[in-house]
Order: sequence, then structure tokens, then C-alpha cells
Amino acid sequence: MEHEFDLNTLRLFVEVADSQGFSAAARKLRMQRSSVSRAVAGLEDRLGVQLFSRTTRQVGLTSAGTAFYEQVAPRLSSLLQAVRTMPELEAEPSGKLRLSTSMDIGAVALPAALAGFSRRYPKVQVEVLITNRFVDLVAEGIDATVRPGPRDLEGPAPVGREGRPRWDASLAVHRLREIRGNVYASPTYLARRGRPRNLDEAQSHDWIDGPGPRVCPPDPAVVVDEMLCALGCCREGLGLAGLPDFVARDDVHAGRLVPVFEPEEAWTGALYFMHPKAERLPRKLVALRSSLLEFFGQTCPVDEPPLPT
Repeated sequence: MEHEFDLNTLRLFVEVADSQGFSAAARKLRMQRSSVSRAVAGLEDRLGVQLFSRTTRQVGLTSAGTAFYEQVAPRLSSLLQAVRTMPELEAEPSGKLRLSTSMDIGAVALPAALAGFSRRYPKVQVEVLITNRFVDLVAEGIDATVRPGPRDLEGPAPVGREGRPRWDASLAVHRLREIRGNVYASPTYLARRGRPRNLDEAQSHDWIDGPGPRVCPPDPAVVVDEMLCALGCCREGLGLAGLPDFVARDDVHAGRLVPVFEPEEAWTGALYFMHPKAERLPRKLVALRSSLLEFFGQTCPVDEPPLPT
């Protein structure tokens, strides 16, 4: 026969056994003696055995009570210890936090932000998972993701090459910063092919089609699914490439890449922090969200409207 027991009742049983009496157990638990006695008697009724021998002077475990105590006490202690040591119950954020992002953001945009977060919250272990594919945060046990997206979040979520949206429209979304981008080329490529004056003229050029906004013609010279690979191909003179400014910045400063169009012709997007919605967010997740918003120039976590389905 299976029995269902209230953990509080089991705790009372263990406390009476450890205290060797109902009165002592009641004082320790700050309960009425009669309440403790009734709870233990009810436990005995459900089990169909007597757990304690009671006299006017003392209370002791029966053989059945001793066997039950030896099974219950260590397991109850382990359970209570597990509850007490849960990271989310600590005042300071702690525990492992799994964060998904793309290769370019993980290599260029996140390290400095995570360095500041780790110094502030040393008890949080951040596990960064790098991938450009669609990530189901809940199914894969990931706490949050940092992804690029449209500037105003109007329209559907961007679709990857595999034909799936790059994020789940049900996620809570927080805007971290604006992203600007341009069409870039290497000086050697421009010396060989000339510099196009506008996007229409650029359609006759060689293009590197990467994971960013689609600005290239339908027959590019190179197709890649990773932004840093597109950057490398562009640097080597394989063609024009649409790249975020933060990805191309160092190569522009070093003279390895040149922005093809004027800044007013550049495209804009945004970087977002996304996580599953919940009434009670873990402290570590709230801390990371606040830290990233602060790092990327926001003053407080303002939710963006939910992404449309």
C-alpha cells in the first residue's frame, strides 16, 4: 500500500525522536504539545503501526519506529539541506547561468560586459553557448540569449537560413543597444573593381552573403552562415559584405576594410537580451540583465513589446 505524507509531519516525527519527547520537540518547534502529539498519532494511524512507546515519564521509539526513523531522518535532512542551499535563496546571486549568443556577438560584444558582471557577482558561473542556429531556451535548459534583431521589432522575427525564426516570439525582450551596419570592402577589392556609388550600382559587384541583413544580389560569390567568416572573406578581398559596425570596427581602424557608403545610408538594428517569461526570475538572471543594460548604456530594464507571432 502506498502512503502520502506531509513533509511537516515527517519533520515532527524526527524531531520527537531526536528530542526523546513531545514536550521538548514542541518547545524547539514553538508549537503546542497537543498539536505535535496529534500529528504523530495521525502518522501512526496512516502507517498502521505504533512508532513511539509512551509512558508518563518518557517517550521512546518502537522497533518499527526505529526502522522508520533510520529511513526517514537522513533523507529528510538531505532534502532540507538542499532547500536551504538553493542558489536562488541566497541574498547574493549565485549558481550557473547558461547564456546563448552568436559567434560575432560572443567574440566581440560580450566579453567586456561579462568581465564586469563576473567581477560584481563572483558566485555566478556564466556558461556561454555559441551558436547561430535557432535555440529553444526552455527545451535546451538555457536561461537567456543575446541576439540582434530589427530596430523597432515590427514584423516577424528574423528567419535564419534553415527557415526558422531566430528566436521565440513568446520571450521577454529587452533592448540593449542600437546596432548600425554598412557595406564594407577591402582596399584591394575596391582597387580592382572600383567603388560603387550606390546600392544599385553595387549589384554588379561580387558579394559575400552572410547572416546579416540581405543587401546583396541573389547570386553572391560566397555564401556563409557566420558573421566572422563573412568578415574574413571581406578582408581577403572576395567581395562586398554587409557587416555590423561593431564587427568591422577594428579592421576599419587598421585600414583593412573601408565602409563603402556614407553613414546616412547605413542600416540600423538592435541588440536584445531575451529570456523566458516568469513571475519570479532567478536573482542571477535579473543581475545579468541589469548588468548588460547598464554596460550597453541603458539606465533601467524597460521591456520591449512582445515579438509578434
